[in-house]
Amino acid sequence: MEGQFETEDGAPLRIGGIPDVASRTTRYAIEVPKGLSLLAHHDPDARVQGLAAFPRDEWPDPVPVHLAFQAMVAGGTAMALLSVAAAWLFWKKREGLFGRRFLIAVALCGPVGLLCVEAGWGVTEMGRQPWAIRGIMRTAEAVTPVGGLLLPFAFFSLLYLGLGAASVWLLRREVGASPFFPAGSRAADPHGTEGKE
Repeated sequence: MEGQFETEDGAPLRIGGIPDVASRTTRYAIEVPKGLSLLAHHDPDARVQGLAAFPRDEWPDPVPVHLAFQAMVAGGTAMALLSVAAAWLFWKKREGLFGRRFLIAVALCGPVGLLCVEAGWGVTEMGRQPWAIRGIMRTAEAVTPVGGLLLPFAFFSLLYLGLGAASVWLLRREVGASPFFPAGSRAADPHGTEGKE
């Protein structure tokens, strides 16, 4: 995740960057001296074991793992900063919580949260390669030999599509009834019933 190829005492924390497997370095990263040792072991001079300490055929691909981890951390940091801004606005100027800019930032953080979840899933699944159970079973050996999985896959796909459609319908109804939309707007009256008897 951190792009740490060599075992090192006082290992730096890398922000950003792209791991280069051939040269065993993480290019373009901003390095915080001793940050990884401090984060991993609560000791700035602690030894951090690098990928090179393991056989090459047991490495996950460090590029997508590192990039997914950095995306997850960046998204989480953005949401944490928005929370700090919300707390400051609540304390100083509560009407700022309903300002256009702040509400747009909150709306944008919804997808950011989902992207963080997906990036974290990517880190987990790609980062454990090539093992399903470390030292016991490789992922290539864990693929199910069971056939006939098309029917359950289709069933659950349709189920989730139906749940998604129901969620969109319910959210539209709730937003349409919201006091934030001006009277007479399409959003305020999604069924066009206003003015009808």
